[in-house]
Amino acid sequence: MRLIATLFPVILLNLSGFYNSAACAEEGARPYTTREEKREAGIKHRLLPWFVASGLAEFEWQWQKLDLDNPDRSDKSDNTAANIQGSFFITPYDWIKSEIITEYDTDTNEFIVDEAEMAFEYGPWELALGKLYLPFGVYFSHFANGPIIEFGETRATSVTLAYNYINNLDISIAAYSGKARKTGSSDRLDWSAGIEAWLSDELSAGISYISDLADSGQHLLDEHDNRFRNKVPALSGYMLWASENYEITLEALGALESFTELGSDRDQPLAANLEFTHFLNPDIDWSVRIEGSHEIEDAPVIQLGLAINYKILQNVFITVEALRGYFRNSLATDDAGNNYDSATTFGALLSVGF
Repeated sequence: MRLIATLFPVILLNLSGFYNSAACAEEGARPYTTREEKREAGIKHRLLPWFVASGLAEFEWQWQKLDLDNPDRSDKSDNTAANIQGSFFITPYDWIKSEIITEYDTDTNEFIVDEAEMAFEYGPWELALGKLYLPFGVYFSHFANGPIIEFGETRATSVTLAYNYINNLDISIAAYSGKARKTGSSDRLDWSAGIEAWLSDELSAGISYISDLADSGQHLLDEHDNRFRNKVPALSGYMLWASENYEITLEALGALESFTELGSDRDQPLAANLEFTHFLNPDIDWSVRIEGSHEIEDAPVIQLGLAINYKILQNVFITVEALRGYFRNSLATDDAGNNYDSATTFGALLSVGF
């Protein structure tokens, strides 16, 4: 990790779906803005006529200062980490494909199979089975630090049926086995659905639904052994406008009901993210973020950010960013129970496709 910490300053001193929205976005300074795009971000190597592999290595540095209500006290952290992604695409026939996405993260020191699916295609229809991210939320971002709305991102063993109507409308519905379940029951079957529409060459919008937000990667009911009295559904929606040089995304996600197991100050989580991006040329762009949250533990009530993305080489990208967040009430505290007032974060992410 010492090499990673040394690498970022050197690079900085030498700087002199799911959906590609515009020409600059397709060839721009950010290799991906959604998880769907991340899986395609590496260099494709056709090892066999039916087998393609790619890889993406990311090296991240982050410094953060958390200020307490007491102006004389603060917590600081400095962290470096690396993540290696391997993507494998198998297409023995035109109508069947299989994808496996693996990841190794130095923070957790774990090697995982992030996704593993088999899909069958027939005209505009696609049936996918396996370990998948559900059609709930898109999570657009040009920043290295993901938006707060990612608390709703959900991965599960599922069966997903998708329909693409004349390339302007996508409809997906998934049945899946969730981790959370009702007290006194072993039933874990839930569902999710989403619709995306391309209203014009520049404008896209979508809405999605999940029947149980407790199944999300945020593990909202971990302290309650993932048991609940009643399911809490959630809704997500986005709008995206993109031209050759600019892009604006607005996405919101939140629970439709309250978790009876959680405190009244955190039982109905909600978050929204607004980002504006200016593509200066195919090699550099900059983005501004304004995001907010309601009743999400350890998340700022409002956060502002600025990110600059630069394409160093054809498949080497760097993101440099700064964020300033503000907390409220007692949703964010230190180990002693003192309330945090604000957070300042600086980060850099080097992405290398191979």
